[in-house]
Amino acid sequence: MNGLEKLGWKQSPRDQCLYSMGKDQHLLIYVDDLLMVTPTLASMKQRKDDLSNVLKIKDLGEINEYI
Repeated sequence: MNGLEKLGWKQSPRDQCLYSMGKDQHLLIYVDDLLMVTPTLASMKQRKDDLSNVLKIKDLGEINEYI
């Protein structure tokens, strides 16, 4: 079990870079970048706080483009 799974994130059986928590919170990981989608800013802050307890993270703010 990795650090994300210990926090409650479930790895997708179809894409090893995609993690979900419930039906409306998702993490997409590519090398050393992470894209997070949550329904509210409050849930985003909570998930970032959780992640910062197990990983060294840097918040680069909202995305402008995604390929």
